Amino acid sequence: MARSVLLILFLVIGNFTWAQELEEVLHFGPDPGKLRMFVHVPPQLERASEPLPLVVALHGCTQDAEELVTLSGWVKLADERGFILLCPEQRGANNVSHCFNWFRSKDAYGDQGEARSIVSMIDFAKKHWQVDTQRVFIYGVSAGAAMAVNLMVGLPATFNMGASLAGGPCLGAVNALKAMRSMLGPQDLTPEAWKAVVSNTFPNNTGPWPKLIVMHGTKDGVVDPRSSLELIDQWAGLHGTDAIPDKEERPMEGHNGIERCVYNDPNDNAVITYYSIANMGHAIPIDPGPGPCQGGRVATRAVDLDFHSTCVIADGFGL
Repeated sequence: MARSVLLILFLVIGNFTWAQELEEVLHFGPDPGKLRMFVHVPPQLERASEPLPLVVALHGCTQDAEELVTLSGWVKLADERGFILLCPEQRGANNVSHCFNWFRSKDAYGDQGEARSIVSMIDFAKKHWQVDTQRVFIYGVSAGAAMAVNLMVGLPATFNMGASLAGGPCLGAVNALKAMRSMLGPQDLTPEAWKAVVSNTFPNNTGPWPKLIVMHGTKDGVVDPRSSLELIDQWAGLHGTDAIPDKEERPMEGHNGIERCVYNDPNDNAVITYYSIANMGHAIPIDPGPGPCQGGRVATRAVDLDFHSTCVIADGFGL
């Protein structure tokens, strides 16, 4: 039965190129950013009586979609919990380091660049699969995290919630040099000032804004951990709250070296959750294994801390 479903998908969608855990969709619609689209459709889709959630996962620099899902363990969770996984991929022709061009206005915010290509992929998924349009989530690592934040502030109604690993705030219209400087030493702005950056970039967007999960290692030498603190300030500004945690776990129960802080909006709803991971560099924290909240693979950019961040984020998304 599973083979017949895949055959139907092939006939409906067009041409697929098979990867280890992902399928490539070659013709998904307008693609001004010239990106590649990969998906993983869980077996639950075949018998689903209701639409399934959609998770958009954006890789970091020098990565591709396959490496991201292998290191992070997203495919295992998609199969176990029943959600569709969409993984845009950068091309070397666009960026020699395979980074999403989150710092270029036309790619980060406009209708003629990479952000528009990712929206086309989301639209394609909604059209060809049973997607719960009220449960669309976005996750990004490093440059992918920065692009995810740009998409959340640019299209707040599209995403229910997002997650940023080793990322930073929306910077507005900047050049590559300013973006690099921000990664190494971010501006220290108030929540109101960071909100103004979003308002100036998207003057017609007033929310409601997605909820946000933020994770960062304290020893990250690629993206200064303070970038995530500035992102928290920006999100607090958007949600009309302060950047003082309403709940703190230092350390988080069962995880020495990991701190969790929760920030509530004026209605006492948790809108930001921040995980600070002591002594971790620019990497994804994972917990390899077969358990229900285990997964991922150890590599240079994925470290075994007995803390499966992908599972924690999926739990936070309500998946």
